Amino acid sequence: MPKNHSQTPSSSHDPFITLRVSKRAIVDILIGIVLVLSLTTLTLYERYSHSASSQQQGTVSAPAAPAAPVTSGAAEPAKPDRVQERASSARDTNQPLESRVDFSSPEAPAAAVPEPIRDSDLNVSQVSEASAPPVPVEVRSYFPEDGSQPVAFSPQPSAPAEDRGEVPARESPSMTASPAGPRRMGPALLHGAGATFPNPIYQRWFSEYHMQHPEVTIDYQSVGSGAGIRELQDGRIDFGASDGPLSDEQLSRTPFRLIHIPTVLGAVVLTYNLPGAPAGLRFPPDVLADIFLGKIRNWKDERIAIVNPGVTMPDKGITVVHRSDGSSTTFIFTDFLSKVSPEWLDTVKRGTAVNWPVGLGGKGDEGVVQTIRATEGSIGYVNFIFALANKLPSGSIRNSAGQFVTPSLESIEAAAASITNMPEDFRISITNPPGRDSYPIASYTWLLVPLQWPDANKKRAFVDFMNWMIVRGETMTDVLAYAPLPKRVAVLVREKIHDLR
Repeated sequence: MPKNHSQTPSSSHDPFITLRVSKRAIVDILIGIVLVLSLTTLTLYERYSHSASSQQQGTVSAPAAPAAPVTSGAAEPAKPDRVQERASSARDTNQPLESRVDFSSPEAPAAAVPEPIRDSDLNVSQVSEASAPPVPVEVRSYFPEDGSQPVAFSPQPSAPAEDRGEVPARESPSMTASPAGPRRMGPALLHGAGATFPNPIYQRWFSEYHMQHPEVTIDYQSVGSGAGIRELQDGRIDFGASDGPLSDEQLSRTPFRLIHIPTVLGAVVLTYNLPGAPAGLRFPPDVLADIFLGKIRNWKDERIAIVNPGVTMPDKGITVVHRSDGSSTTFIFTDFLSKVSPEWLDTVKRGTAVNWPVGLGGKGDEGVVQTIRATEGSIGYVNFIFALANKLPSGSIRNSAGQFVTPSLESIEAAAASITNMPEDFRISITNPPGRDSYPIASYTWLLVPLQWPDANKKRAFVDFMNWMIVRGETMTDVLAYAPLPKRVAVLVREKIHDLR
């Protein structure tokens, strides 16, 4: 039978067609696999890129650790402007003032007599039993000595203080200055010396001022008022400092004219070593004078007991301890005794150094404290800030209003505020002042500034510093246990500084 050519064979029996279909399917599958792999790879890449970017951003925003300083075997000294910094060594006098002493360390047992913290070692970061709060350092506007516009610090007062007739109020400052920055002067290195009492605040001021004026360095040595006066009179330093005003005789021996610039207020306190006796023992002025005259020799004396009811006074002899070196602390104390005791005024008188009727001498406040701590039944006098730093008991002194007052910033400020007539030359004594709340042995401390300077740039720099001191420096006093100038006195001081230009 002939074949039927019209019959179409089934595709399932065509091997070529089957082969073509299989290849196409394989290609489709491979394409799909490639696409899936491509998408997976792209997704992984995007995730990796995002993670790397996040890590990089975190690294940039985190503060970098400070690099360790490179030293040559000796430790780099601490910067004196860090008021809260403490040091491990309490008596390395080669270290900056602020890093020498940690006042929070416990006192030594009574059996061992600890060496007192020295006047030159006082730590400006802490002077009371409670830790002083951090001192924010804000640079406020002050008025350049050349009469130009106030330096544009932030925040700026609404009007210059001179136009308002007052000194800007004390406020808590911060360390930010406006882009204008402080006005620059020519390089100047000034040397000063004198009183130990204001040394902590002076070191703080000179350090802060140098931070704002790197071209000006003020070096101050706390050698005592008497030594500072002599060095100034001999022309070895640019300015001096004293806790007592110079007498007419001292001024006449000075080969040039100088002025007194009051800076802060302080006080002299009575401290004692009397086991079992509380802090704040009461001392009437006449009793105090007779103790230092050697007329009252026993703690059980009726004149002491009668003003300290409830306190059992021991039957123990009194040992008087006083300064053996010339000191304005002695001047302040003897000035007070001269006002309250006619016998003292007639016999011993007032002075930076006197012929003491009785007692043991100690060099500096630290020498007085060392002797007192080693001698039961002793009594002596030291600066207020020194008593706080060494955690010494302070006596309560009866003032001219009949009130027993302990030394404090408030009672020291009250003493200054009670004196309304400030002499033009600022040489004033405020011991035994009026006022119910006044502490009776308070005093100003002064810078001794020549009227004529051989170096005009030095004079310009120091006048600018004093302007800064009155407006800015006075805001730092409380934390360091000093009392600031009364505002009305600060205004007068600004006028006097203006006359120096």
